[in-house]
Amino acid sequence: AKSVRWNEPLAIAKYPAPCLRAKNAPVECFDANLEALSKAMFKIMYETIGCGLAAPQVGVNYRMMVYNEAGEPGKGREVVLCNPKIVKYSKETDLFEEGCLSFPKMYADVEVRIRRVSFFWLIVFHRCSFRVKAGERHKHKYTLIRLLSGA
Repeated sequence: AKSVRWNEPLAIAKYPAPCLRAKNAPVECFDANLEALSKAMFKIMYETIGCGLAAPQVGVNYRMMVYNEAGEPGKGREVVLCNPKIVKYSKETDLFEEGCLSFPKMYADVEVRIRRVSFFWLIVFHRCSFRVKAGERHKHKYTLIRLLSGA
């Protein structure tokens, strides 16, 4: 399996950067390089006052994202999702104000968020990975997974 390729320093890609619309490769190798990328992504996410960041938003076109609902280091729970896939969702929508690090200082009410979503992903923590199926209500995760899927 090939290791994820990326370069430092990471920077947030602003729309209409091509990396935001490019096809994203699956993560195949869960190694120290992937762990270093996730740490670098958390660092830039916190510096830019975000709570979720997809790898394409920093020019790394792999199906990976980092997330911490608290949006602050040392608070909440840091989660790294690899190869997430939406497998089921309700037809109900929800209204939610959202911003995006790739569209700085822009916020809008968005009505495409699904109230209940089930998806599979790999959680990466200290070089270990395992498959999880869960029902989720976190709208940010759904948005970032759609970005990774090219939706």
